[in-house]
Amino acid sequence: GANNVTLNNGANALTLGTSTLGSGTFNLTGSGQTTLAGNLTTSGGAIALSGPVTLGAASTGVDTTGGGSVTTGAAITFNGAVDGASTLTLNAGTGGAVTLGGAVGAATTLTGLDVTAGSFSANTLNIGTGGLAVTTRAGDITQGGAFTVTGASSFDAGAHAIALANTNNHFTGAVSLANSDANDVTLNDGANALELGEVQVGSGALTVSGVGITQATGSTITQEASAGAAQFNAGAGVLQL
Repeated sequence: GANNVTLNNGANALTLGTSTLGSGTFNLTGSGQTTLAGNLTTSGGAIALSGPVTLGAASTGVDTTGGGSVTTGAAITFNGAVDGASTLTLNAGTGGAVTLGGAVGAATTLTGLDVTAGSFSANTLNIGTGGLAVTTRAGDITQGGAFTVTGASSFDAGAHAIALANTNNHFTGAVSLANSDANDVTLNDGANALELGEVQVGSGALTVSGVGITQATGSTITQEASAGAAQFNAGAGVLQL
């Protein structure tokens, strides 16, 4: 039902197993370490986790769509650090904001991160060979800290902007970009070589930077008609498109 759940474990450690809730919100407060040992699901209720989180399974899901029954979903917020050798899947539907306020993967690199949301904002990310995939449908994709990703990355912001301009970013795998309409796309790989995957963007400006920029085999770069400027800043590296 539409009943809210608040759990406060203070400064104590907590292990949270698989939990399936109704349409009310779930708030985990307190400063103690929480281990997510299973999936966490609501049917349209926002989820907020305050303290540091360890992912305790090889794959971990946090879902506010009730497994797809509430397509708009609701917000998913991690205020503290998130660590663990796990592939983390966050599904906030088409309308819920995903906010990762603490460092993700700083102590133990996440295997992968897959996000479906209305909008996405993260602090520092450290993601392994499983890669990073972010899809938004109601807002922008933004960052507050550097993203480090060993595997492939993909960012699809729908009719919204992609703003990944941090000069300390490091994308080792190919990076794919997608959006539409008059929304800008900015991608900066800092002092590192950048490989572009498929790039299908709108009519806003496209700005891509790295020390060397190449394309993955078979990939294309396309802007909508009457698009803004496309700038590729390869620094002292090769520019091969």
